[in-house]
Amino acid sequence: MTQTNYLCKVIRTLKGIKTVHWKMVTPLKIEKKMLKAIQKLPQLENLHLHFGHGITRLAIAPRFNLSLKTISLVEPQGRCTKIAEVRLVSDDIHSFLASCPFVETLNIASVLHYPVKFSDVVKDLPHQHNFHPSLTSLRLRNVILSPSPTDVKYLANLQSLDIRQCDENIWTAFRLSGIRLKTLEISQVTLQLVEYLLHYRGLEEFYFIAQHDLSKANPEAKYRLFQSVLPHHQDCLRAFHIQLHCGWLHIPENVHLANTWCLDDTQICCLRGLPHLKTLGVSFFGDHPPAPGKGILVTLEEALNAILSFTNQLETVYLNAVAVVQPGIRGRVVNLPEIVRMLRNEIASLESSSSHSSSARKELDLIIQAGLSPAWGTRLVQYNMKTNLWGDAVNAPGESRLIEFMPLLKH
Repeated sequence: MTQTNYLCKVIRTLKGIKTVHWKMVTPLKIEKKMLKAIQKLPQLENLHLHFGHGITRLAIAPRFNLSLKTISLVEPQGRCTKIAEVRLVSDDIHSFLASCPFVETLNIASVLHYPVKFSDVVKDLPHQHNFHPSLTSLRLRNVILSPSPTDVKYLANLQSLDIRQCDENIWTAFRLSGIRLKTLEISQVTLQLVEYLLHYRGLEEFYFIAQHDLSKANPEAKYRLFQSVLPHHQDCLRAFHIQLHCGWLHIPENVHLANTWCLDDTQICCLRGLPHLKTLGVSFFGDHPPAPGKGILVTLEEALNAILSFTNQLETVYLNAVAVVQPGIRGRVVNLPEIVRMLRNEIASLESSSSHSSSARKELDLIIQAGLSPAWGTRLVQYNMKTNLWGDAVNAPGESRLIEFMPLLKH
């Protein structure tokens, strides 16, 4: 009995399996027999496939059972070096999606030399007989989302979107087609995105992961995000994050800090108008003060005083420490232990001087993120601590327990 036949026999016995994680680490081609065996699992709901050496010859005709709702496809790094090879990958994924007509959650992560176009993956799927837009959650990495009619039709019921690359005209297409996202994670805030978010109500979670040149923040888009978008969704927004994913902020001589994605105290105060906010992520200044005339960047003390003054509804706060690197000045690594010490002392001071009643006690998860030296690569570390604000602390002031100290996993 060959290895493939043996595995197929084993798979067929797993009648109650709901989730399959399949990671291919050898250069063997994927056997259709094994995929067909997985297709026939009667209760399969989640399928996660990681292909270490490509997914060509993945095309399969039979459909999965209606129970399959989540699909994750991770492409290999450096597999394709030519445009023609990227088209083959798109064809593979298209054939796979054609066999999963009722999928609700889709994750496509491609680490190729050239990005994949989502329109090349979708192709004619929205025009097939009895097509119904079932997808509600989409996550794309190195896959470009465009405002093509087929893309928009395929995403007609989309509620959650997590992308890093897209044609900014997609927001106009979403607005015109009536797509109303509840959860959005993006790496660029544009005026077209702002206009789209002002076109409807119901945004519940907003995550902005700044990975581009931080000095190129659009001042008008940033202003309207806080002054218009936040009040517009105040009745439903429960999570708001602006995370600087590098930990280092390079400030050219002609750039004002107001034009970066580090927030000032005025913008943090705008967050007080969100009565249902549970999770908040902001950046603060974790190094030496900026040069005169560069603008205001929130310090740890200012961030805490602003945030902790409206913690009755907050449950988790992410504080992202950023080091500023200026022309002619060698930037220092953010001193995480020193920040933790300052944080403990600040919380202890706030707790001891608080006039809040015991009925306002609130346990809050505080998660600090700080950048490591560029010599280590662009990475973040986390320090998590719990504190019971405004009352008897879970841990004595200054002795908040360490929960984690680890690399930040979300990318």
